Amino acid sequence: MATPIPMNQAKFSLSAVLAATRGGLRGPLEDSVVELVGVSTDSRTVRPGEIFVALRGERFDGHEHLEAVAKRGAALAIVERAVRVPGLTTLWVDSTLEALGRLAAYHLACWRSAGRKTVVALTGSVGKTTTKRAIAALCEAHAPGKVLATPGNLNNRIGVPMTILSLSDAIDIAIFEMGTNSPGEIGALAQLVRPDVGLVTLISSAHSEGLGGLDGIAYEKTALFRALLEGGTALGNADDARVSLGLSASPASQRVGYGTGPEADYRILGREVLGIARQRLVVRRADDSLVTFATPLLGEAGALATVAALALLETAFTASAWTSEALESALAPLSSLDEGPGRMQPRQLRNGVILLDDSYNANPASCRASLTAARELATALGRRLVLVLGDMLELGEDRESAHRSLGEWAAASGARLLIAVGAEAAGTAHSAADMGLVTHHRATSRAAAELAVELVEPADLVLVKGSRGVQTELVIDALTELPDASPTIETMPGVSP
Repeated sequence: MATPIPMNQAKFSLSAVLAATRGGLRGPLEDSVVELVGVSTDSRTVRPGEIFVALRGERFDGHEHLEAVAKRGAALAIVERAVRVPGLTTLWVDSTLEALGRLAAYHLACWRSAGRKTVVALTGSVGKTTTKRAIAALCEAHAPGKVLATPGNLNNRIGVPMTILSLSDAIDIAIFEMGTNSPGEIGALAQLVRPDVGLVTLISSAHSEGLGGLDGIAYEKTALFRALLEGGTALGNADDARVSLGLSASPASQRVGYGTGPEADYRILGREVLGIARQRLVVRRADDSLVTFATPLLGEAGALATVAALALLETAFTASAWTSEALESALAPLSSLDEGPGRMQPRQLRNGVILLDDSYNANPASCRASLTAARELATALGRRLVLVLGDMLELGEDRESAHRSLGEWAAASGARLLIAVGAEAAGTAHSAADMGLVTHHRATSRAAAELAVELVEPADLVLVKGSRGVQTELVIDALTELPDASPTIETMPGVSP
């Protein structure tokens, strides 16, 4: 489900709009309009006095709704073709998408001039949203009430500018997640936000159809490092050779690696499962001091996200090391934060089933991380592991080999049962079955849901994961709707949730 774009109160004079967008005005504004307040790209939510930006895409064209925008009282519409609507002043530009970015850049510059401000940007093939959540939690503890982070999945060339426009003077730390499915997008977003801190989580085959394989993905993602200015801070996953290479080439004056290997400045030395809601980490800092604390983020992927946030907080914002107690307190809100369904959410149902809802999306690296986390939990809790794995989409030429590898990983995870979902997942089913895993294949998630209800047992731990287009959330819905289901949490003996 798409994240709603936040409303904003960004203020512009007419001269500022003209200078920022480099457009040409058609028709005078009302004499009473001294200041333009708010920018909208949705004709249904335009408020009186706002600027409406008529974006165009494959399935929409804001120019078709200008009459509605005029009736709702918009003060100005930014357009890119010759249109005239009675009562509506228009500003013509070559590209409304570029104009939106320029308005956002102007607003960001004004925000920065209001005092000491910090911009954090992060990207990666896997773990962006989880890492963003961890960073936001620690930054909020560092500067209460003064942090804004990208809502949900608003990480593209529309979502990032609209998030920027929602910045107010009360905010001191802005955290922007950046995604891409075409070459040059990360570079363009980085030039827009001009981050003080840049972080890259991992590079893997995700959206590789438009980026040209792993080397193309690496070049695209590490554009964030290249965009940092001297005096900035670059952080990256030191376990990923491509991330490390990009990190070392960044012009940033601080370059910090985190991970599990000896090259990491912030290194995870140990992890202990504390139930389905927490794990304990032992981390060695760059100064060789150790800190032990619990995080509600699961598996190695959750541990990496947490340590990335710790590294960022201690290197970019404060020279003092945080205590275990302070870290646990700062991270605690993550256990109840709902960024939308399907992001490795654990639930225990009253009929006994433990459900790991990771249905939001899937690519090879995220699937492998989720399988590792599910195996750890199933082993720690002594439960049978059941997997429901859907197609991984947008992998281009890698799709067949990636789905076969997923079947091998599933068989190696210790799972006792696999339900593979979708056309591409047929390869997953075949390779898993060849390795001895009891496997079923269904063409649709609806059919897979019916089978899961039939085969899942009360003592099972079930991982559900797949790309958005496969709709594996239907499996989640079916299992959750079984009689007596409720969101209670199981813990390890003697351990609080």
